[in-house]
Amino acid sequence: MTEELGTTGPAGLHQPLIGIVDDDASVRMALANWLRSIGISSHTFASGEELLRSPVLAQLCCLILDQRMPGMTGLEVMRALELAGQRIPTIMVSAHDDQETQLRADTAGAFAFVPKPFADFTLMERVHDALDRCQEHHRRTP
Repeated sequence: MTEELGTTGPAGLHQPLIGIVDDDASVRMALANWLRSIGISSHTFASGEELLRSPVLAQLCCLILDQRMPGMTGLEVMRALELAGQRIPTIMVSAHDDQETQLRADTAGAFAFVPKPFADFTLMERVHDALDRCQEHHRRTP
């Protein structure tokens, strides 16, 4: 099940939309609630497959993507996005904080890697950096 928390803010102004992809419903809900508390809209996905089938995909400005999930892994999702021409700044999250996982995420083109459990300020910095990159890209693209 997905929870869409909107893409418009006060006075109907467009707000960036972040995709949250994690097989753990409690993690998805916690991240969506946390993002909403800091004024950021999100849409959640229970799997990489759900993300890739979603019409919302084209609206996403950033992804928070779990690495280890049943079905497609986070790295496989990133590869599928790249093959589809979707370049979305992706923050890879994983409970497996080892050099190999970090290296694979970096090699796959992840914008950032944040180990679980994460401190809110660390994730907030990465999210704001990713949103800045997305907005910069949109300013340069007609």
